[in-house]
Order: sequence, then structure tokens, then C-alpha cells
Amino acid sequence: MRQFDLAEKYFIKSGSYIEAFEMYVLANKWEQAYKLISRYLPESEYTMLYIKEAQKFEREQRFKDAEKMYLTANEPDLAINMYKNAEQYDQMVRLVAKY
Repeated sequence: MRQFDLAEKYFIKSGSYIEAFEMYVLANKWEQAYKLISRYLPESEYTMLYIKEAQKFEREQRFKDAEKMYLTANEPDLAINMYKNAEQYDQMVRLVAKY
């Protein structure tokens, strides 16, 4: 039904922060996902969560989404390696030049 605010409220009330984060990620609401997870989890935990999500996107060959997650986790090297492994050298070079 796309009632994200209401769903978030109930996720948080039940302590299901990761599920709320995943809801926003699946809906491509990156900013809301970041705001929520950074509010409720320590940085080390939500960084690992971003990396796990990025790896999932990478397996699904959703490289742009994976890149967003890796960069949000402050792990540009993982994004660069992802493009290298996928033989997308133009994207790899773009990131190398940027970082």
C-alpha cells in the first residue's frame, strides 16, 4: 500500500530496524533508509548492513544500486572491484578517477 511512514512506525515499535531499512531499500528510498538506520544502529553495524545489501545487489547484477550502497558505506574499493569482476571497465575507471 506504500504507507512507508506507518510501516516504519510499527517496525521501530517492534525493534525491527533492519526490516524497516530493507523496506526503504527495496523501494529505492535511499535517503530514508540511511536516516532510519543511522538513527538506531551504531555506525559499524549499519556499515556492515550496507555492504551486505550491496553484495546482494551485486549478485543480482544491479550494479548501480550496489555502487550506491558501497559508496554510502564509504567503501569505494569494493565498488571498483565489483566493476572489475563484472568486466565493466568504463565504470571501474570512472570510480578510480573519482576516488
